[in-house]
Amino acid sequence: MSVQVAQSASPLVARFESGLTDYLAHLDLQRGLSAQTLRAYQNDLNGFLSWLGQLEQEEGRRLDTDGIKTLPFEYAKTLSQQALSRSSVSRKLSAVRMFFKYLVREQRFEMGALNLQFEYPKQAKTLPDFLTQPEIARLRDAIMGKQKDFRKLDSLDLRNLLMIELLFSSGLRVSELANLRRQDVVLDSSSEEAGTIRLTGKGGRERITFMSRQALELLQYYIGKVRPGMCGTTTAQLAPGDALLVNYKGQAINVRSIHRAIKAIAETAGLEKAISPHTFRHSFATHMLNHGVDLRVVQELLGHVSIRTTQIYTHVTTERLKAAYLKAHPRAL
Repeated sequence: MSVQVAQSASPLVARFESGLTDYLAHLDLQRGLSAQTLRAYQNDLNGFLSWLGQLEQEEGRRLDTDGIKTLPFEYAKTLSQQALSRSSVSRKLSAVRMFFKYLVREQRFEMGALNLQFEYPKQAKTLPDFLTQPEIARLRDAIMGKQKDFRKLDSLDLRNLLMIELLFSSGLRVSELANLRRQDVVLDSSSEEAGTIRLTGKGGRERITFMSRQALELLQYYIGKVRPGMCGTTTAQLAPGDALLVNYKGQAINVRSIHRAIKAIAETAGLEKAISPHTFRHSFATHMLNHGVDLRVVQELLGHVSIRTTQIYTHVTTERLKAAYLKAHPRAL
């Protein structure tokens, strides 16, 4: 990965630039991060280095080993003055802190030379939005139109219906949906494992989740009758590594195309919520917990490393229960 920053006269900034090249290679080779995550780190850290260059060029300031101790505070202040969400500021600061730790660990800077004490903005407690059953039905109806049988839909509409069913019934991340391959799913209805999906998610972690009967039926029909036409072939036979979902050109669908398709469906359905593919993942978790599924099971199905990540959905269900209580109970305060 290339580091695209302006050349600086400061030897100190040059050390940062050189270290960033090696750090990105380390993230790629040693930690096995996805291409999307690597780009995010690169963009965030390039932004930090560009800011360092501006300190010198615009303020006529020479950075030295004493001056860099104040960098975390100054950079946090600069970010807070921009039109960024608190989560974006926290992410950018976290990227810089991890970069600093790498530089010290690799002895690019002496122990204590870089300040690793970062103050992050307090995060607003926002609950993830989710779709109700009627809202899911409206999205399906927006695709189906007047058709009663999904087999009468055109190719793209049927594929979009399949995407919604997979996202909602399996709790997939959008990148996992885009990267689904034939070898990842069990399609044979006679098998006890029919509808099983085996994934390699974030950080290369493997997990198993499942699709609904409706999703399985759609996927079987899509592979047998629809996908061949989209790919310009007469055979439904797929190699293990072939992508399941394709675009109108017969090429593997990408994350951006899935986002566009979901947004268009939501607009057609007339839903006022801001809906993205990740909204379906939130919905999956919320509905599972609402129906009494153990939190640890939901954690496994979602592929969360920490149970704390999954626990946010218990707040969603608690809020829902409280709202129902306050609305219905005659003694509610």
